[in-house]
Amino acid sequence: MSPEHPSTTAYRLLKNKTIKGTPLFWILLAFFLFNSGSVFSQTSCTPNNLCSTPFSPTVIYPPSFVIISPTTLTGDHIQVNGDLIINASVTFTNCLIKVNPGSRIIVNPGRTLTLDGSCLNTLSLTDVWGGILLNGSLANLFMSNTTIQNAETGIYAKPCAYFELNGGNVMLNNLDHIVIEPCNNTNSNVVYGTCFTSTALLTNTIGYT
Repeated sequence: MSPEHPSTTAYRLLKNKTIKGTPLFWILLAFFLFNSGSVFSQTSCTPNNLCSTPFSPTVIYPPSFVIISPTTLTGDHIQVNGDLIINASVTFTNCLIKVNPGSRIIVNPGRTLTLDGSCLNTLSLTDVWGGILLNGSLANLFMSNTTIQNAETGIYAKPCAYFELNGGNVMLNNLDHIVIEPCNNTNSNVVYGTCFTSTALLTNTIGYT
């Protein structure tokens, strides 16, 4: 379920169950920024209000559903019952998105997912969901005012994928918040105005480490 790590040079941000706020935290953060070329700024840690809203699905995606045409959803409660594959330009605005444990939102190369004012979480009370996988070169993610929580890996970027976290974001209680596989090109990811915190990790992680 988790993408394979091809080498130990994949950069992780931040598996901070016990080191948040300690000198080691800042050393690891500096190492990540130096090696990834990312721009970083941290902000407040208040999750998007949708995260505490009762969930009542208005859109349900079946397992392995592929979005093949440009799609914009606004104000929906979206249930994802298996991997959701993004094969077009997709925008979710002010949406509450809950994903089946172990399943991911997969953005294919050359495609774009935009998240604005949304919350992404697991459907389960005990098990993490897989997170967002940027599945290769120029698989793009643009995110603002959005919370990703209770994921195995909040954002996993394969080589030469691209993401911008543009303010008001919270990465909450993910086993890994961001993992980046190295890219030989010069593209630089942007992490701005984003809080990374882990306060109550789920204990049942269906085999994830």
